[in-house]
Amino acid sequence: PDQTEAAPKGPAEFSATLSPEGQVQLRGRVRDELSRKSADSYAKSRFGSEKVYFAARLDDTLPEGWSLRVLAGLQALSDLAHGSVVVTEDRVSVTGDTGNKDASADIARILSDQLGEGQEFRIEVAYREKLDPDAARPPPEKCVADIQAIQKARKINFEPGSATVTADSRPILDDIAEVLKFCGPLRIEIGGHTDSQGRETMNEQLSQDRADTVIAE
Repeated sequence: PDQTEAAPKGPAEFSATLSPEGQVQLRGRVRDELSRKSADSYAKSRFGSEKVYFAARLDDTLPEGWSLRVLAGLQALSDLAHGSVVVTEDRVSVTGDTGNKDASADIARILSDQLGEGQEFRIEVAYREKLDPDAARPPPEKCVADIQAIQKARKINFEPGSATVTADSRPILDDIAEVLKFCGPLRIEIGGHTDSQGRETMNEQLSQDRADTVIAE
């Protein structure tokens, strides 16, 4: 049953829970309708509109700064892979798992900046390597070697006098893209070439256009 309009009972509390599947549930109390809308909008922008479920009661007896603490808690929650945030009258508590080694420090900075001096918070966040996207990435050297291996046996060709990739070369781009998909930030050079026919300035521009095509693909 919808309890939104019911009189709040028990200790003042707001909780946000992020599941391993990315679903977010927001429960507890907010000060007013504006605060509810702000928290709802912020959560949906951070986690996705379809993943947020909001069930909160309005309570105008909540202390000043409550809404700010709720928003700070939601910002901290977005640094986790899964976990929860609980806001009470005397503290903000953040618990959960993360794939970011710096998450605890980042969350502490967020809460310190948002809540100000004298506000108590508790952080119990565990780093899990299996949740770290960087830990599963191959080293840059392997990414480059894999790309070079693809191009050693096959070349990316273009239509004559054009920056359009030939049909038989498109699978090569697909294979390179598949390698890059699992690589982290990688600095590489893409070079385009032409034959010696035609004017040098036109060929130079065509070379650039072909390199730009590969980047776009």
